[in-house]
Amino acid sequence: MEGLQAITAAIKKMPNLTSLNLAGNCICYGGKMEGLQAITAAIKKMPNLTSLNINNNGIEGEAAEESFVLAGLLPAASALRTCNVDGHPLPIDELKGIKAVESIDLSGKGLVVASGIIIGACISGNAHLRHLNLAENRLCGVALSGDGTYTAKGITALIEGIKNSNIQSLSLDKNALCGVSGSGRGEYNTEGIVALMEGVKNSSIQSLSVDGHPLPIDELKGIKVVESIDLSDKNLSGKKLRAASAIIIGACIAGNAHLRELNLNGNCLCGVDDRWLTTYTIEGITALCEGIKQSGIRSLSLAGNYICYGGKMEGLQAIIVAIEKMPNLTSLNLADNHICYDGIEGLKALIAA
Repeated sequence: MEGLQAITAAIKKMPNLTSLNLAGNCICYGGKMEGLQAITAAIKKMPNLTSLNINNNGIEGEAAEESFVLAGLLPAASALRTCNVDGHPLPIDELKGIKAVESIDLSGKGLVVASGIIIGACISGNAHLRHLNLAENRLCGVALSGDGTYTAKGITALIEGIKNSNIQSLSLDKNALCGVSGSGRGEYNTEGIVALMEGVKNSSIQSLSVDGHPLPIDELKGIKVVESIDLSDKNLSGKKLRAASAIIIGACIAGNAHLRELNLNGNCLCGVDDRWLTTYTIEGITALCEGIKQSGIRSLSLAGNYICYGGKMEGLQAIIVAIEKMPNLTSLNLADNHICYDGIEGLKALIAA
């Protein structure tokens, strides 16, 4: 810490410094934040700084909180053009809208929570940006391998910025938004996806991809009136929607009086796919059912979603509760969902009621 203090004390006396690279110095080793605090204090004294690199310094977990401090400094650091905090230089001018661009692609850059916080701070108020691709990163702290610690702080800060922007297309695919890797490693957590769901309701987003394929948000909400939406795997070129998409879909279709037919065949809405490697969860199907019963849907197709995989009945029970409140439902497809004897008995009781 003494060495870093000496460095930051020195650079405060260098007002003409334009580039600062402190990457790979374990500044936040062990969750210690004093070093990062010293850096942010020094930045205030560097009006000409255009490039900052503090990558590979352990800015994650509790230390990621200090990214809020960095984000708060960005408006004052008017000369800063690139900032690398945890994986790849962020184009500050483009994110802020100082340099007007309609599309930014930061997919597969290894960005983690701190970058999510910085990006959210920058894009707030950007009237030019329309398309933002952040796929294949670690914005919730968890890698696709399942390694890492889950936190929703990055995605929550990002969504706050998006709500104050004109972004219409957003890709967050392969970010383990629910804390579970593609192979089922990790613990399921809906905090981040719920924040995203709430943010989408109050944003300009028209297309959103969270775990497989872009979702047509305007059509799902009913802003763009359509009577039928086909999100089956065949219509998505084999890409399968998972629980995170189901949560978003459920939030969007609630209150949509125009939609009559919804096809979600062949997806993984309960988290389980045809490899049976992932973790079963009912959060997605439950949220979907909440939205369905508040919509005008008359034809619902959920075939091939492993809803009762492993003898689990919670997903089917959520569906039964929902369709009990859908007197106008005329068609229901639940084929190939591992519905066992208990499930059939539940459906029989519903039909007989």
